[in-house]
Amino acid sequence: MIVIIKSADDTKVFGKVMDDKDKCKLQEDLSKLISCAQKWNVEFSVAKCKVMHTGNNNNKFSYEMNGEVLDRIRFWLRRIWRL
Repeated sequence: MIVIIKSADDTKVFGKVMDDKDKCKLQEDLSKLISCAQKWNVEFSVAKCKVMHTGNNNNKFSYEMNGEVLDRIRFWLRRIWRL
């Protein structure tokens, strides 16, 4: 399942991607998001859009918007220990 959260000037798209089918679904949703934005004269700053991969067995698929491959950001999961 792909989730899209939209606020005033921020959009987050996320979902669990395990295989090529999931990757294609997420890419399809990104393309639909761009189409919808163009219809409503809203512009995404693709340079500010990033991909964050999590998990040890992540395939680290690439995604694109408007024909541009999105940059990846590094994510380190840290545990917070409470005393």
